[in-house]
Amino acid sequence: THVAGSLLGTGAASGGQYRGTAPGARLVFQSIMTAYSTLALPDDLNDFYRPPYDLGARVHSDSWGSAVAGEYSSDSMTSDEFIWDHPGLLVAYAAGNDGGDYDWSGVVDPLSLDAPASAKNVLAVGASESGRPPGTGGMTGRTYGNAWPSDFPIEPLTDDWISSSPGDGPQGLAAFSSRGPAADGRTKPDLVAPGTDVVSVRSRASSSTGWGVLGANTNYCFMGGTSMATPLAAGCATLVRQYCV
Repeated sequence: THVAGSLLGTGAASGGQYRGTAPGARLVFQSIMTAYSTLALPDDLNDFYRPPYDLGARVHSDSWGSAVAGEYSSDSMTSDEFIWDHPGLLVAYAAGNDGGDYDWSGVVDPLSLDAPASAKNVLAVGASESGRPPGTGGMTGRTYGNAWPSDFPIEPLTDDWISSSPGDGPQGLAAFSSRGPAADGRTKPDLVAPGTDVVSVRSRASSSTGWGVLGANTNYCFMGGTSMATPLAAGCATLVRQYCV
């Protein structure tokens, strides 16, 4: 629900304030889980992309993946196959949330990219900090070390605000965002989009509040991750496609 709202929500429950990046788009929804919370993905992802493509979808936003340390998996291969055979389709994948300073160097470790984000023909999307000042909702008032102490044990990462960087400069890459390169040396992710304390639609079918509800308007909540960054990038790509076509 949250990622769909980021891509094409109309903002109807907020007077149009919290709209997605492409609010006029239409949605084909696919679940990768069954009603019993087991994976429902086919072994060959050609079979995954075909149904929405046949229904007219040309931008495919995917906020899921497997932690494979940048390896080129069978899911990466079959994703590349379908996109090669259907060049009018853009497939965007979350890079993953496996970033961490596990060697205690003070720098986020490389080679944590998920698959199918490791594919060659997909748009792999990392998460940048959103620039929200500390104390403005969600997890803006927490640091990486406070939220995930075992992942970011020492300075400067442990004391870095989750959603903002010091000064007026550009926001940095979120510390939890998976890094490249791919295992074969290719540069990944391909781009980044805001992925910390992103405000979007909250599901009425769930009691979850994500990273925190948006004040009195409980129809929206904060969430973070490359899963939140990906639909923002996919929505921008949808607008580009609309302009060009």
